[in-house]
Amino acid sequence: MTPERPKVARIILAAGAGSRMGKIKALLPLCGQTALERIAKLEFTPDFTETQVVCGFEADQVGAAAAALGLQSTINESWQNGQTGSLIKGIQACHNADYYLLHPVDLPLIEAADYEALAASMAHDPGRLIYVTSFAQRRGHPIVFDKAFAERVCALGPDDPLRNLTRTEKNVGYAHVSNPWVRGDLDVPEDLEKARRHLDSKGESKSP
Repeated sequence: MTPERPKVARIILAAGAGSRMGKIKALLPLCGQTALERIAKLEFTPDFTETQVVCGFEADQVGAAAAALGLQSTINESWQNGQTGSLIKGIQACHNADYYLLHPVDLPLIEAADYEALAASMAHDPGRLIYVTSFAQRRGHPIVFDKAFAERVCALGPDDPLRNLTRTEKNVGYAHVSNPWVRGDLDVPEDLEKARRHLDSKGESKSP
């Protein structure tokens, strides 16, 4: 019998205020699409059982954008307490998942090939607690982790850095990719302009 494919839920962290950017990161315009739209269209094998967008700042606006894309959303009322708290909210909102794919919304230049590399790593190296995207031997996003690791995440405080767990875990599978933007989070306006120039160099039209 063919082994049953694992059930993978995606969690998009989009709760922050984007204070350094000066704009809501989920709604950043990038060549005719928002950051959230670019992430939403990425596919995974096997298909996601669900996608939860974790909202916080301007939750109604971000939640409406998620719903328009056919995505579910959940609200972290305490979003200011830390990103890990938002991840915990996302985990708790998902149903019947074997694995969780974590994708922060401020990394909108992740490509389909990066998702494919993660899926391939899971298929060819099963049984790992975490699967991590890597560029030039440096860890990036997205990452995938299993239910046992999710329980450990949920035991953290909302402001405890996730890396306290991921950096010490030894049972890790890696997806080595050629896209430097797996480490390219958009924090300030200069990052956004750099991202737009990158997309323009690939032939995508510039955003207004």
